[in-house]
Amino acid sequence: MGDPVWLDNNVLDNALKGDAAINKQLANYRKAGRPLLVVPAVADELMNGNVVKGTAGPLPEFRKAMQQGMTKLGVQVDTMASKLPPNTTLKDLYTTGADNVSLSDRRVLNQIKTSAQARGIAAPEMVTAETGSKAMISQASKWGIKAVPAAKPAPGSVTAPPRVDLAEEYPAEREGPISRFFKDRPVLKKLGLVGANLGAQWIKGRIFKAVQDHFESVLEDAAKELDSKYPDPAQLKASMGLERYRQAYLTASSKLRAPTRAKAAEAVILALTPNRDIAKTKKYLDDQISKVQSAADGTQSGYAKVAEEYIDAMVALYAQLNAYSALGGIAADVNKRGTVIASTGLDLETTYFKYAPITAIYPVAYYEWLDVYTVAKQFQSLGASVLSFASAIQARYALSQSMQKQLDEELIKVSEALGQVAP
Repeated sequence: MGDPVWLDNNVLDNALKGDAAINKQLANYRKAGRPLLVVPAVADELMNGNVVKGTAGPLPEFRKAMQQGMTKLGVQVDTMASKLPPNTTLKDLYTTGADNVSLSDRRVLNQIKTSAQARGIAAPEMVTAETGSKAMISQASKWGIKAVPAAKPAPGSVTAPPRVDLAEEYPAEREGPISRFFKDRPVLKKLGLVGANLGAQWIKGRIFKAVQDHFESVLEDAAKELDSKYPDPAQLKASMGLERYRQAYLTASSKLRAPTRAKAAEAVILALTPNRDIAKTKKYLDDQISKVQSAADGTQSGYAKVAEEYIDAMVALYAQLNAYSALGGIAADVNKRGTVIASTGLDLETTYFKYAPITAIYPVAYYEWLDVYTVAKQFQSLGASVLSFASAIQARYALSQSMQKQLDEELIKVSEALGQVAP
């Protein structure tokens, strides 16, 4: 069996998360008969956080996954590193080696050096993912340790879950009715979804809950304003009583055109009326024949009056529907927001299924990518809610346009009919 190889925290963390290049590198060490070791400082930081920096450890389910992953990778905690000389106080750690090495790095380097001495290894090797002037790659030699660079991932390979940044696609804020509630970018930026390039797995939980709360509040307020400023055109039509005006008009029109005795009598009277009085007489007789209850004031009124009242009612409704023209742009704006959110979820889900067979091999990666799938579904659900509201706005806009077209046709028809009977 060859000499062991010690792993830096970043190498073990990346390996557990499925870094293909590093895992291949570690597999080659195992094939060569070289045990893979981590000193207690590395294992402690991985499982419980960095005690020197005060960073928190992973959640319990991830801690369990890390333990399972270490077993799968054949990584052992180096018990020989516990045989430290009496130099483990902070004071001693400060004075050991290079002055620009952090306390947490000193702990790892001291433990590797001590374990190597206990094993009789003169030139221990440590694999680290640090580069450049970072301490573990540039200063390890001062502890007599050879720093071996971690293998780099192949171009296009995935070593970590995808990231989410809506900065480029998400639309800017708009003023005006309904749109004014969608002040999304400042909220998304604050939560890390705009500009921060946040890892998808971190969005689950508190962050997404805040995003969801924001949109639920926005959609509730926007829906109230939609119903207040742009009620359902059918309801608006009903509230204005247009059907009553229409029925009064149709009834009067029917009486006027029906071949009754009154109409026959009117024809006789008009035949005996001087030409100069025909129009006046005809209007009087038409009003008497076509009398119905006015939808406007309840009085008994003739065809001409109820026809004009019907026209006025249609014009009033038409004028109110003019305001609905703004809904087209509002619907497009809300639709864009919903599309970006839903598409983000679909992209995450597609990526998840693409790499799921690979990540399933590594317990830590598996848990992280499960979170990606959860977040993907959450984005899709939220996007669907926003898109549903956009569809409701668009439907109201379309109905208003259709109703205006119907009013146009009816106005022309009634006006022409009124012109034919008016004096």
